[in-house]
Amino acid sequence: MIDGKPHRIRIRFRTGEALYFGQGEQARDELEVVFQTTAIHGVVDGMSGASVRGWAFRSNRVTGERNGNVTLEVRANGIRIGAVKATLIRNDVAEMLGCEPHCGFMYTLPTRFRDGKPFVLEFHGTPEGGQIQGSPFNGRVLTRDSSDRLFEMYAKIEALCTQVYALKDELRNMVSADEYDLSTYKLWMTKYLDTLRSRVLAERRGPDYARLMGGASSKVSVICPVYKPAVADFVAAVESVRRQSWTDWELILVDDASKSPQLTTAIDAFCAKDPRIRVIRHPKNLGISEATNAGIAAATGEWIALFDHDDLLVDVALEIMLLAARNTGAKLLYSDEDKVDQYGNLSDPHLKTDWNYRLILSNNYICHLLFVEATTLRQVGPFRPAYDGAQDHDLILRLSEAIPATQIHHVPEILYHWRKSATSTAGLQSAKSYAVEAGRKALADHLARRNLPAAIVPLFNSTLYEVQWGFLAQPKVSILIPFKDQVETTKRCVEAILKLTAYRNYEIVLIDNWSTEPKTEAWVDSIRSNKRIKIIRVEEPFNYSRINNLAANQLETDFFLFLNNDVFVQQADWLRIMVNEALADPHVGAVGAKLIYPNQTVQHAGVVLGVGGVGDHMFRYVLLDAPGYCFRAICAQDMSAVTAACMLCRADAFRAVGMFDEERFTVAFNDVDLCLRIGRAGYRIVMTPAMIAEHHESLSRGTDLAEHNLPRFYGENQAMVDRWGPLLLDDPYYNPHFSREVGMFEKLSNASLQAARAPSLLKKPVPRAVLPPGSSFPEPTSDAPGKQIPSPVKAPQPKVKPKSPSRKTAMVS
Repeated sequence: MIDGKPHRIRIRFRTGEALYFGQGEQARDELEVVFQTTAIHGVVDGMSGASVRGWAFRSNRVTGERNGNVTLEVRANGIRIGAVKATLIRNDVAEMLGCEPHCGFMYTLPTRFRDGKPFVLEFHGTPEGGQIQGSPFNGRVLTRDSSDRLFEMYAKIEALCTQVYALKDELRNMVSADEYDLSTYKLWMTKYLDTLRSRVLAERRGPDYARLMGGASSKVSVICPVYKPAVADFVAAVESVRRQSWTDWELILVDDASKSPQLTTAIDAFCAKDPRIRVIRHPKNLGISEATNAGIAAATGEWIALFDHDDLLVDVALEIMLLAARNTGAKLLYSDEDKVDQYGNLSDPHLKTDWNYRLILSNNYICHLLFVEATTLRQVGPFRPAYDGAQDHDLILRLSEAIPATQIHHVPEILYHWRKSATSTAGLQSAKSYAVEAGRKALADHLARRNLPAAIVPLFNSTLYEVQWGFLAQPKVSILIPFKDQVETTKRCVEAILKLTAYRNYEIVLIDNWSTEPKTEAWVDSIRSNKRIKIIRVEEPFNYSRINNLAANQLETDFFLFLNNDVFVQQADWLRIMVNEALADPHVGAVGAKLIYPNQTVQHAGVVLGVGGVGDHMFRYVLLDAPGYCFRAICAQDMSAVTAACMLCRADAFRAVGMFDEERFTVAFNDVDLCLRIGRAGYRIVMTPAMIAEHHESLSRGTDLAEHNLPRFYGENQAMVDRWGPLLLDDPYYNPHFSREVGMFEKLSNASLQAARAPSLLKKPVPRAVLPPGSSFPEPTSDAPGKQIPSPVKAPQPKVKPKSPSRKTAMVS
């Protein structure tokens, strides 16, 4: 009956009685109806200047087709004043509703409606009739005088923004709020320790302390293998345990056949003086793993703390670790640390990242103080002598397989002083060969247990490693390269990809953002025949987020690789490296690369949030091969964000979080915002320094800090603060003891010296995923060998009101 023709309907009950339509004299026992085969659907979006914009399409109720190019009749006060055809391309509507993209309209108002008075317009579909959503539409066009006054205000605000940002930058350079750096660490540390003790005292007086620290046994077993330390250093180490503010501890000394009378005398004296100290003596040397295992087997505490025979604990270390364990529910905890020399001088602080699975595969950054639930440690198994030299690295990897990432906690307090001496590895520049091999074997075995193919290659003959993934799969990668003219730059970028890339399953998608030069048109025509290349032309003002979204909506692919046209790849395996980082874990949503300037210094090695404002690139301007702070410039690692100048993004993750935000971040911070939304949805962001490319930063569009760009940049900066403010001040991959003002990995924060600041002792880790109630998000390390890793939690596609483009877009293959 859906045929557009009239039909008569009668309805009868089983008794034969008729159902009447209408009432009174108008009632009839039959109804004549016409079921239209088509209907008009649409929305009036709003006004842009003196035009009303929106979209509309025609749906066929029989075939299901949704066609564009419909005509809308425009009425005012019930009188037809014109018509508009919906022929503009609206890829956003097409993507969401499955209609033809030619469905957008822009109705320019007649002159008589531009007098500043309110008006009401109706938009009716023809010939079907009926109004689209948002009609009647109420609007008003500003008069020329009003527009001029508003434009003058806008210009003044732009100028003010420029002045404010420049003044802010000048003041930051003149006065640094943080006067301490790594060279004055000793002075900073003296004040920090006093502050730390004050905060612990405040916690004891707080309402939560008794609840957290009371109840079940809170004994901490400190395990200390002993083998030929300097007696004076050993005595200092034991005394640092005895001075602990938390008194429910036991110290188990395992003398691994030191055969030193002076050491034996010192151990016996401690055991006689303090009943909490016990000794186990081995008649022959068994090595670090067996000695530690003996101590663990004899331990009676709820928690195990691992301690070297010549190191020092800060006096509140055990209390803080236990507080953090009880508050977070973690089963594996680690603290920050520094080094101490024979004169008691403190130096070389290791201020660590929160749990960083990808980094632990490159470098055992955790070290000291390691604090583990005793039951969990015994379930995972003992230290293994075959891995001596890297026995702690092996243990941490095995613990990470058994403990979810949510139960591994970094305590961002400096609680451990590692002895720096001629016989200590803390003072050595390179590792012994057996330790290098032990670390390589520990990593290889860990990845084998997870069924992940990889080769482990030591870096610089040290216990730093590059994981070379061995995946052979070739998911499709679409490389999106926006450009506007700049023919030589774009041509060099494309030619490097075509010439070098060994990975086979890729396409290059060139997004021509309204190029105008004849030589650009000639070059584009010359490459049309290349089957690897698609060309999408977007005739709109530059909006990095929008032009990439428009292109992505037209592509079917497994991964997007967002690439600036001034980035030039240099390796045949560059794309394989980035894809394999994603294939190693379905929870990896984005992968970034190490980008360098033409002078071979670093331009990007990951983004650190909060430094100098929203964030900054890590290790900018350091030499390409420089290790950076604690080797982080040369190690693959998890990050909060990476730059979209060269970023591989899982297509499902990109679409699940709503793609780039083209409303609030047209040019700057769109990549950081995207990464944070991807992380919030349950994915990880990885930076790999194994992929190196040359980046001529902002060659194609200039710098954000140019005076004419400052107002826009200022607005986008504020948009980031509004959306992500708390996280910008607390990047989990950048230690809170570093300054957020200037001097990444150099300046120390004065906030750490303020006793009145919000205490971090009871601070829970920032959640990295938004999860349904009662669910858990297993990181890859929590899966048993061979187990299928579940897909990450995906954020629902946001309902975004479609908007009209100011110009048309077209795709040419």
